[in-house]
Amino acid sequence: MIKLGISTPKNICAPAKEIDLKIVPSKNQECVDYFLGDKRAGSPDDKRAGFSDYEDVTYVSEVIFLLMASNRNRRMKMEAARRRALRRKALLMTLWGPIKSN
Repeated sequence: MIKLGISTPKNICAPAKEIDLKIVPSKNQECVDYFLGDKRAGSPDDKRAGFSDYEDVTYVSEVIFLLMASNRNRRMKMEAARRRALRRKALLMTLWGPIKSN
């Protein structure tokens, strides 16, 4: 607990006030403590279920990268399929001429 003394202006006769400030941990720190099991403060027996020091962690940036790579590969395959279809169509048109519909 932190106590700060706040003085009032001299023309007002009031005693000095004390304000109690609580130090609130950030949400980020709460998440880190949850996933690490707060091993820095606790004993080795205080491990959270399912988490260990050597467990692989997949970060959001890695997931986004893999998703972008997957989308890029899918786009490239679709573009290649379109090009092959256009080549086949062009080849058929040169061999047999334009197809006339009745």
